[in-house]
Amino acid sequence: MSGATFWLGVAMDSGLSVRWGKIGTNGTIKHFALGKCRNNNPVLELKDRILGKLKKGYDIMPHETVLP
Repeated sequence: MSGATFWLGVAMDSGLSVRWGKIGTNGTIKHFALGKCRNNNPVLELKDRILGKLKKGYDIMPHETVLP
């Protein structure tokens, strides 16, 4: 899978962390503090970002995905 990429989001009490990059690498990690999340809610922020990725054509990997 040359050039295949991944995107991962994790909602936590402190905010939202996302990680993305090429499969087979550690990728890049970015944390969004609670105040930067939609309505100060990391789950809502994660939901918005997931829906945006799906609209761009990303696929959900059911065996690796946990939705709240």
